[in-house]
Amino acid sequence: IKFAVQQCVKHGIHATCSIMTGIPTETAEEREETFSLIEELAKHGEKVDILGPQIYRPYPGGLLYEKIKKFGYKLPETFEGWISYYEESPLVDVFETDSHYPWLSEKENKFLPFVWVVAHYGLNYGNSKNLIKKMIGWWMSWHWKLRWFDSLDVKLFMFIRKKFLKSDLE
Repeated sequence: IKFAVQQCVKHGIHATCSIMTGIPTETAEEREETFSLIEELAKHGEKVDILGPQIYRPYPGGLLYEKIKKFGYKLPETFEGWISYYEESPLVDVFETDSHYPWLSEKENKFLPFVWVVAHYGLNYGNSKNLIKKMIGWWMSWHWKLRWFDSLDVKLFMFIRKKFLKSDLE
Protein backbone atom coordinates (compact mmCIF):
# COMPACT_ATOMS: atom_id res chain seq x y z
CA ILE A 1 0.00 0.00 0.00
CA LYS A 2 2.75 2.41 1.00
CA PHE A 3 4.78 1.68 -2.13
CA ALA A 4 1.76 2.03 -4.43
CA VAL A 5 0.83 5.41 -2.92
CA GLN A 6 4.46 6.59 -3.13
CA GLN A 7 4.57 5.65 -6.81
CA CYS A 8 1.28 7.40 -7.54
CA VAL A 9 2.49 10.60 -5.90
CA LYS A 10 5.90 10.34 -7.59
CA HIS A 11 4.24 10.11 -11.02
CA GLY A 12 1.58 12.77 -10.38
CA ILE A 13 -1.30 10.33 -10.01
CA HIS A 14 -3.99 11.11 -7.47
CA ALA A 15 -4.37 8.25 -4.95
CA THR A 16 -7.59 7.61 -3.06
CA CYS A 17 -7.07 5.28 -0.12
CA SER A 18 -10.21 3.48 1.03
CA ILE A 19 -9.68 1.93 4.44
CA MET A 20 -11.77 -0.23 6.79
CA THR A 21 -11.96 -0.59 10.54
CA GLY A 22 -14.41 -2.29 12.88
CA ILE A 23 -13.63 -5.70 11.45
CA PRO A 24 -14.96 -8.50 13.70
CA THR A 25 -11.51 -9.93 14.47
CA GLU A 26 -9.74 -6.55 14.80
CA THR A 27 -7.93 -5.76 18.04
CA ALA A 28 -7.32 -2.27 19.44
CA GLU A 29 -3.63 -2.68 18.54
CA GLU A 30 -4.47 -3.58 14.94
CA ARG A 31 -6.83 -0.60 14.73
CA GLU A 32 -4.04 1.70 15.92
CA GLU A 33 -1.73 0.20 13.25
CA THR A 34 -4.39 1.09 10.68
CA PHE A 35 -4.60 4.63 12.06
CA SER A 36 -0.80 4.92 11.87
CA LEU A 37 -0.88 3.76 8.24
CA ILE A 38 -3.54 6.37 7.49
CA GLU A 39 -1.35 9.09 8.98
CA GLU A 40 1.65 7.92 6.97
CA LEU A 41 -0.33 7.90 3.72
CA ALA A 42 -1.85 11.34 4.41
CA LYS A 43 1.64 12.84 4.82
CA HIS A 44 2.15 12.45 1.07
CA GLY A 45 0.08 15.62 0.63
CA GLU A 46 -2.72 16.78 -1.59
CA LYS A 47 -2.29 13.99 -4.14
CA VAL A 48 -3.61 11.54 -1.52
CA ASP A 49 -7.22 11.42 -0.31
CA ILE A 50 -8.08 9.34 2.72
CA LEU A 51 -11.48 7.69 2.32
CA GLY A 52 -12.23 6.12 5.64
CA PRO A 53 -11.72 4.34 7.76
CA GLN A 54 -15.23 3.07 7.25
CA ILE A 55 -16.76 0.40 9.45
CA TYR A 56 -16.68 -3.06 7.89
CA ARG A 57 -19.79 -4.05 5.91
CA PRO A 58 -20.39 -7.75 5.29
CA TYR A 59 -21.01 -9.26 1.87
CA PRO A 60 -21.91 -12.87 1.08
CA GLY A 61 -18.92 -15.01 0.27
CA GLY A 62 -16.52 -12.77 2.16
CA LEU A 63 -14.17 -14.39 4.66
CA LEU A 64 -15.92 -12.83 7.65
CA TYR A 65 -19.49 -13.34 6.44
CA GLU A 66 -20.15 -16.49 8.49
CA LYS A 67 -18.66 -14.85 11.62
CA ILE A 68 -21.05 -11.93 11.28
CA LYS A 69 -24.04 -14.26 11.13
CA LYS A 70 -22.93 -15.85 14.45
CA PHE A 71 -23.33 -12.45 16.10
CA GLY A 72 -27.02 -12.55 15.21
CA TYR A 73 -26.61 -9.84 12.61
CA LYS A 74 -29.58 -9.98 10.21
CA LEU A 75 -28.56 -10.23 6.59
CA PRO A 76 -30.65 -10.88 3.47
CA GLU A 77 -31.13 -14.54 2.61
CA THR A 78 -31.91 -14.08 -1.09
CA PHE A 79 -30.23 -12.39 -4.01
CA GLU A 80 -33.24 -10.09 -4.34
CA GLY A 81 -32.81 -9.05 -0.71
CA TRP A 82 -29.21 -8.02 -1.34
CA ILE A 83 -30.16 -5.84 -4.32
CA SER A 84 -31.51 -3.11 -2.07
CA TYR A 85 -29.92 -4.02 1.28
CA TYR A 86 -27.22 -1.36 1.36
CA GLU A 87 -29.34 1.22 -0.46
CA GLU A 88 -31.95 1.03 2.32
CA SER A 89 -29.55 0.41 5.19
CA PRO A 90 -27.88 3.09 7.31
CA LEU A 91 -24.66 1.09 6.97
CA VAL A 92 -24.06 2.50 3.49
CA ASP A 93 -23.91 6.08 4.76
CA VAL A 94 -20.57 7.07 6.26
CA PHE A 95 -22.38 9.90 8.01
CA GLU A 96 -24.65 7.48 9.89
CA THR A 97 -23.72 7.55 13.56
CA ASP A 98 -26.62 5.58 15.07
CA SER A 99 -25.81 2.14 13.72
CA HIS A 100 -25.19 -0.78 16.01
CA TYR A 101 -22.76 -3.52 15.04
CA PRO A 102 -23.09 -6.55 17.37
CA TRP A 103 -19.46 -7.61 16.87
CA LEU A 104 -18.23 -4.28 18.30
CA SER A 105 -18.18 -3.29 21.96
CA GLU A 106 -20.50 -0.57 23.23
CA LYS A 107 -17.53 1.82 23.34
CA GLU A 108 -16.52 0.97 19.76
CA ASN A 109 -20.10 1.43 18.54
CA LYS A 110 -20.04 4.85 20.15
CA PHE A 111 -16.80 6.24 18.66
CA LEU A 112 -16.06 4.31 15.45
CA PRO A 113 -18.80 5.97 13.37
CA PHE A 114 -17.04 9.30 13.98
CA VAL A 115 -13.55 8.11 13.00
CA TRP A 116 -14.36 8.51 9.30
CA VAL A 117 -15.44 12.11 9.87
CA VAL A 118 -12.36 13.09 11.85
CA ALA A 119 -9.99 11.36 9.41
CA HIS A 120 -11.70 12.71 6.28
CA TYR A 121 -11.89 16.33 7.38
CA GLY A 122 -8.75 16.34 9.52
CA LEU A 123 -6.39 14.69 7.06
CA ASN A 124 -7.83 15.79 3.71
CA TYR A 125 -8.85 19.38 4.39
CA GLY A 126 -5.59 20.63 5.88
CA ASN A 127 -4.05 21.19 2.44
CA SER A 128 -7.05 23.05 1.01
CA LYS A 129 -6.77 26.54 -0.41
CA ASN A 130 -10.32 27.21 0.87
CA LEU A 131 -10.00 28.98 4.23
CA ILE A 132 -13.09 27.32 5.76
CA LYS A 133 -11.88 23.86 4.73
CA LYS A 134 -8.40 24.64 6.06
CA MET A 135 -9.85 25.70 9.44
CA ILE A 136 -12.02 22.57 9.64
CA GLY A 137 -8.97 20.52 8.70
CA TRP A 138 -6.89 22.08 11.45
CA TRP A 139 -9.65 21.55 14.01
CA MET A 140 -10.29 17.93 13.04
CA SER A 141 -6.56 17.14 12.77
CA TRP A 142 -6.26 17.83 16.50
CA HIS A 143 -9.05 15.37 17.12
CA TRP A 144 -7.23 12.84 14.96
CA LYS A 145 -3.92 13.30 16.78
CA LEU A 146 -5.64 12.90 20.16
CA ARG A 147 -7.82 10.00 18.90
CA TRP A 148 -10.77 11.95 20.24
CA PHE A 149 -13.54 10.94 17.89
CA ASP A 150 -16.92 11.22 19.58
CA SER A 151 -16.63 14.58 21.33
CA LEU A 152 -19.50 17.03 21.52
CA ASP A 153 -17.96 19.39 18.95
CA VAL A 154 -17.53 16.56 16.41
CA LYS A 155 -21.15 15.52 17.02
CA LEU A 156 -22.27 19.12 16.51
CA PHE A 157 -20.23 19.32 13.29
CA MET A 158 -21.90 16.13 12.07
CA PHE A 159 -25.35 17.45 12.93
CA ILE A 160 -24.68 20.62 10.96
CA ARG A 161 -23.10 18.65 8.11
CA LYS A 162 -26.07 16.26 7.79
CA LYS A 163 -28.73 18.94 8.30
CA PHE A 164 -27.50 21.69 6.00
CA LEU A 165 -24.98 20.30 3.51
CA LYS A 166 -26.12 17.76 0.97
CA SER A 167 -22.70 17.42 -0.65
CA ASP A 168 -19.12 17.96 0.40
CA LEU A 169 -18.06 21.46 1.33
CA GLU A 170 -17.33 23.49 -1.79
